[in-house]
Amino acid sequence: MSKYSFSDSIRDHATLPLNFEPVPVDLRVDRDTMDREFDILTRDLPDSDIAELSKRVNMQAIMYNEKRIHIIVFKQYM
Repeated sequence: MSKYSFSDSIRDHATLPLNFEPVPVDLRVDRDTMDREFDILTRDLPDSDIAELSKRVNMQAIMYNEKRIHIIVFKQYM
């Protein structure tokens, strides 16, 4: 069996080169809004629970949340 690669296909003009660029996403975290929403969501919790939740907030988990990514991508193509 022979191995016919993507590069071979481009060289033979059977395939056009694939060129792509990453699309920059304007990412801004409004800390005041985040804090305000956190306060609203946790207003009925005891202070000890709020303190524990505060420790567990992980911005990376928020930024890479699959649902959030789908929403951003969908808005990008609207």
